[in-house]
Amino acid sequence: MKLLQDQRYLSDMIPRPVYLISIFVLLLLPAFAAAVSFKFGNDTSGMAVYFKRETLWLSFGALFVGAAFWQARISRLAFPALPRTDFLLLAALVILSIALSQFVSLSPKYALNRLWVLLLVLLVGYASFLLSTVLKDKFSQSIYKVLIGGVLLHIPFIFLLIYLRQDAENFPWTLSIPGWRGLRPYNYFVEVGVAVGVGFLVINGGKSKRSGTILFVAVSICWAMLIWGGGRGAIVGLLGAFAVASVAVPSSAIKLWKSAAITFAWGAVLSLLIWTPNARSFGLFGMLIRSSANDINAVSAGRFQMWVNGTESIKEAPIFGYGLGQFIYLQAPRVPAAANSHLHIHNIVLEVVLSWGAVGAALFTTLFIRTYINALNQVRRIAGGERLPAFLALTALLGHGLFSGTYFHTHSLIYMAIFFGICLAPNPAQNENTNG
Repeated sequence: MKLLQDQRYLSDMIPRPVYLISIFVLLLLPAFAAAVSFKFGNDTSGMAVYFKRETLWLSFGALFVGAAFWQARISRLAFPALPRTDFLLLAALVILSIALSQFVSLSPKYALNRLWVLLLVLLVGYASFLLSTVLKDKFSQSIYKVLIGGVLLHIPFIFLLIYLRQDAENFPWTLSIPGWRGLRPYNYFVEVGVAVGVGFLVINGGKSKRSGTILFVAVSICWAMLIWGGGRGAIVGLLGAFAVASVAVPSSAIKLWKSAAITFAWGAVLSLLIWTPNARSFGLFGMLIRSSANDINAVSAGRFQMWVNGTESIKEAPIFGYGLGQFIYLQAPRVPAAANSHLHIHNIVLEVVLSWGAVGAALFTTLFIRTYINALNQVRRIAGGERLPAFLALTALLGHGLFSGTYFHTHSLIYMAIFFGICLAPNPAQNENTNG
């Protein structure tokens, strides 16, 4: 018996380094990608740079899944199966995606590539669920810390770019943020830091004066970088997330809005101290200028016309759609070649209908609503608790997806998958009987 206990103790100690490595990689990945972009230059040639940078995040996803599965196996956790209804809905979507890629898609190879990315993201969500079940709050706490830390570690590369390129004429600033495909994907990254940080302030801000002060400063800095990046959509997504969380967890509402408002105010002031490349795309005043334009297409940064063009494509294949990732190919006849650079339609609803048609949209909507409501109910059962930051970040990214590509870029998809896993994991009282 003693030998068996010793073996179990040793086995529990084995996977921890693997798990920590994946968390450490998540912390350093944005800064590493930025360093690589400085070393080898920013190639802004569309698809090439997209695949090159997404590979880093796909590699992290594979590492994270492997670490989680190893941790769960050694911890003798019984791998839970998907609910039968969810499994059937997911299987139907996968079959539909494969069929469309082979018989309808203008680029079958790219459609299948998008499918493999989504399947990996699903595994990341499952892996997050497993780690949340095994490690409980230790996992979510470590995730929150590395996401905020990742934003802070990346900031020096922004300042380095400003120092090197401040006087450069015609420099493509919006496409040259170190380590990112463009300014908007960078804003998703910072948006997560803000959401997690505000939620962390609500649940942990009062436990220690020193840690609370450090966290307050960190969240204010995240706000400053988001405002510097002109993240209007991110701010709208965050406000929506705060509103939903206030309804779901009313006991935290006052502290939530207070923490968000104060850190935002400090962040806005700090953002004014950072040099901005141009007055339209960056900074607080840039957001105000774009929001006050007279033309709806200008206010939406060209999205309105993009949605109109996408709707025309949807009308031509309303039942089953075109397959995943086909927007850029469908727009070639409608958009001049010089402007044909958008990989997605910047709206998650239109993207779903464009990809899968009415049939697939019904399947996806059913699956999504079931999953999100389950996550919401789990958060409500414990009045937010350690899951509040994850729920805030998840809801902010989903809301932002109504007018941007949070649903498309791999890093934001991985973030959402991790947050879903944290929110859906059983509460401590529920998982007492999950170990075999």
